[in-house]
Amino acid sequence: MINAINEIKKSKKIAIFSHINPDGDTYGSGLSLYLFLKKDGKDVFLFCDGKAGFRFENLNNIDLYNSKSDSYYDLAIAVDCSDIARLGKYVTEFDKAKKSIVFDHHAVYEKFTDITVRDAKASSNCEIVLNFMENYNKTLIDKEIAELLYMGMVTDNGIFSYDSVTGETFICASRLFEYGIDNYKISYEYFVKTTQEIFNLKNRVLSRTRFYEDDKIGLIYFTKKDFEECKTQPENTSGIINNVLNIDKILIAISVVQIENNSYRVSIRTKAPYDASKIAVSFGGGGHIRAAGCRISGFMEDVIDKLVRASSLELL
Repeated sequence: MINAINEIKKSKKIAIFSHINPDGDTYGSGLSLYLFLKKDGKDVFLFCDGKAGFRFENLNNIDLYNSKSDSYYDLAIAVDCSDIARLGKYVTEFDKAKKSIVFDHHAVYEKFTDITVRDAKASSNCEIVLNFMENYNKTLIDKEIAELLYMGMVTDNGIFSYDSVTGETFICASRLFEYGIDNYKISYEYFVKTTQEIFNLKNRVLSRTRFYEDDKIGLIYFTKKDFEECKTQPENTSGIINNVLNIDKILIAISVVQIENNSYRVSIRTKAPYDASKIAVSFGGGGHIRAAGCRISGFMEDVIDKLVRASSLELL
């Protein structure tokens, strides 16, 4: 942590990068850090290769992303990124920096920066960013920054319901309450709220859930036709997989989302002691023990067959 603090203190022009397929944790980490460093007098830039889902499209300052760039940066900071590929098309922007730092909490990690600030036990990356801010200059934290950090926390730990939550998680949350955040508003707006279109998509997909290995594995899939007929987008699939994992007999839940013809985004969720990241890594992906993902190409049924086989091996 001290190396990151020293590097940031001596840097003037700083670029912050959130990961592709952005979620609440990477948005909360990136935007809060942007506002924090601006208050410290830094010249800050913000990048993300991805479209905000409906829950985040009206997030305050979301338009700061990708609004400006420069020819070089003193420092590049990646947030919630386990490898450089997670920066997507902004890898070239990242490479403009003289030095680099990553704040991350993934179990599977590939070093790609000069300085790494990482805690795989943290339930969200925003917990790590909060600890950094408090060590850097706590007086720069305000209500807006605290709300962004809390939003990242609750969206990544399922409003404190996932087994990644620890006593330290609650301690971090309690510190944010000191700034007057609204727990109900943030939790509803960024985790619970849905639309009629997404509700219809969810019902359509869950109605055809497939079960394997004596109902220990559950799988849902989304096609381009589903998105067209329900007037939704791939970004609107977030969280639907949890409905499968919540079934008492299910140990591994899989979501397969068609992005293009023969191209799929896969999300994997598990219950203890099974490791979602081990399954994802076998397909070139990664993530956390209980939540991981990957990209797979091929025909839909072939992709499903490969995922079920890999999941079955994890159950052994």
